[in-house]
Amino acid sequence: MLSLTKLEESHMHLVATKCIPVLLYGLEVCPLTKAELHSLDFAVTRFLMKLFKTSSIAVIRDCCQANFLKYGFKNHGQT
Repeated sequence: MLSLTKLEESHMHLVATKCIPVLLYGLEVCPLTKAELHSLDFAVTRFLMKLFKTSSIAVIRDCCQANFLKYGFKNHGQT
């Protein structure tokens, strides 16, 4: 399991409380295709990769699981 520094923890908190809600705003009423969901997932994953200066998707998944950041675009109501 990853051990995050205080700075990384604060980054994850900001992402979870500010960035993801803005990205998700209004999506409850917009039916999205699988391609659109994949695009949103890609954008968040790449953002986190840049934030944590890594090219490993496994590291990003571990960070998200360790900090309970579950934006779950793939679980959004699909059409």
